[in-house]
Amino acid sequence: MRTRTLISLSLISLPPLLILFLSTGAVLLAPDKLFAGGPYSVIVYGIRLPAAIAAALIGSTLAVSGAVMQTLYRNPLLDPYITGTASGAAFGALLAYVLVIAGLSPAYMLLYQVPLAFLLAMAASVATLAVGRGNVYATVIGGVAVSYIFSAATTIGLSYLSSRLPQIPPLAFWLFGYIDYVSYKADALLAIAATGLIAAAVREARRMDLVAISDELAHVRRIRPDRYRLLWISAISLSTALIVSQVGVVGFLGLMVPHMARMALRNGSATAVVPASAALGAPVLLASDALARGLLGFSIPVTAITSVLSAPVIILALAHAGKRLDR
Repeated sequence: MRTRTLISLSLISLPPLLILFLSTGAVLLAPDKLFAGGPYSVIVYGIRLPAAIAAALIGSTLAVSGAVMQTLYRNPLLDPYITGTASGAAFGALLAYVLVIAGLSPAYMLLYQVPLAFLLAMAASVATLAVGRGNVYATVIGGVAVSYIFSAATTIGLSYLSSRLPQIPPLAFWLFGYIDYVSYKADALLAIAATGLIAAAVREARRMDLVAISDELAHVRRIRPDRYRLLWISAISLSTALIVSQVGVVGFLGLMVPHMARMALRNGSATAVVPASAALGAPVLLASDALARGLLGFSIPVTAITSVLSAPVIILALAHAGKRLDR
């Protein structure tokens, strides 16, 4: 399949998935009710439509983040969830509530919550990559350890803070993500982050392919690989910090979607996978969150769905990585 074909199919799937998303939730709505106005308009346009927009933007952003990390570090098992980036961001975002208790206005929380989440996301990413030192499996194990540490810190911190501020989102939000209540203002910020990250990744895809081949070749083309990778980790950590501060941790999507794109395209280059992942991430997360929001008859965190969907992809990626290391 060609990249343009995959992008076109992804775009064509968006309208029916959007209708499905708007119909599902605590109250199931028939499609004819979506445009009936009246009391339904509050549910559709005030709650579900901004959540649907957020899901599409987050899906594209995380998918491109995973594609970039897998390419630059030559590791098919990386994404912001595996490296602990998202868990670090969750702990940083939770720390913002300490500042609220200290007296800062919650009306301006975004101004200090996202920077805190970014700093902890960067710390988690750098720690994982330092532990892994380029080894495929050591990086994954290091990421799991870092994720556990930050998840434990989030659990302990939330146990204390929720007694002081009952309005803090529950533990399931911070560990597994809920794309339920997102404002249009947050959508605008997510759109800026998604547009910037995707545009830069598509433009830099050829340079990423050079870094993926070898550091020596990158130096010949005047690219400093370590500095280049750190720049991209910073951009991905910032995008992840914004996402986690709004909807919590959404896991495995950044790992799953780039591999789906590679399998469909039969092409592993960044020039093909990055734009395809950007297009495919949106419908995959829209469908996953529609399932999580009520299609099963009850509501569950979105990471519960993406975990199940990604399992066969992870197994295939592990098998492929094992064969590559055995050569």
